[in-house]
Amino acid sequence: GESRTRREFALKVIPIRHLVKNGVEHTVRHERDVMGSIKHPSIVRLYSAFKAHDHIYFVMDLVNGLDFYWCMQNYEISEKGAKFYMSQVVLMLEYLHSRTIAYRDIKPENLIIARDGYLRMIDFGLSKFLGPGERSYTFCGTPLYLAPEVWGSGGHNRAVDFWALGVFLYEVISGSLPWEAKTEVELRTMVVSGSVTFPSGGVHGQDFSPQLKQFVTGLLEKNPNKRLGMLKEGIQGVKRVAWLREIDWPSLESRALEPPFKPDADVNPQMQDLVKIDDEDRELVPPTSRDCPKYGEYFPDF
Repeated sequence: GESRTRREFALKVIPIRHLVKNGVEHTVRHERDVMGSIKHPSIVRLYSAFKAHDHIYFVMDLVNGLDFYWCMQNYEISEKGAKFYMSQVVLMLEYLHSRTIAYRDIKPENLIIARDGYLRMIDFGLSKFLGPGERSYTFCGTPLYLAPEVWGSGGHNRAVDFWALGVFLYEVISGSLPWEAKTEVELRTMVVSGSVTFPSGGVHGQDFSPQLKQFVTGLLEKNPNKRLGMLKEGIQGVKRVAWLREIDWPSLESRALEPPFKPDADVNPQMQDLVKIDDEDRELVPPTSRDCPKYGEYFPDF
């Protein structure tokens, strides 16, 4: 007889109304095209993307685990743990950038610690193909992680990913962000012209070691051309920094290193917009929206 697999997928449901109202119809195409070109064990895989009525659907890997932001709030991540997680993000960026993809939204909410204790990158809503010498002029990203050049008008490239990595690393170690501002205007001023200060003994009572300070400072270089990761040696320069010297990159890549911990959670706190579907339930009945049928006219070729 016919053998059936029981695999669970995640279904991301995007109301077209939301895209149109925010003027971001292009992002869902970028997301589909970028994700469709990726095959990497640490990056959530897209199996299918389609439109039905006034919604767009992405069928993806279901990643059981814990959202990294939640882990930062609820667990103390040691400097050794931070090295383990950061070096994985470096490997993901190495893969994406080698395929001319700028991720443009590195932040703890977009990373999940899966059941094997290793990270998975999940949200590609802001990613874009940017070839060598190409720039994007879209103001996009999460304000607290935005590089100075995004706030300006000269365009940006994949260097923004290294800046966001620096902000993320600072946050993991100190429990706070390098710039805390009450308004976006204030934040912009701080990012564009303020300097980074390193607190002694952040919430986790951890000081920034000299090697760590050097690494964060290199990533938070205001000039994107001089930023760590964008110099002559490229991402190899990031992998060779003193702070990451003891990382066994091949073992990390093959997941042979023991992770700091393995979540046994079935539920990821950030998965409200993802619906679990079984392989057997492939005939999806999309929600219909009586109040705005006109949105079904968008994306005729999706």
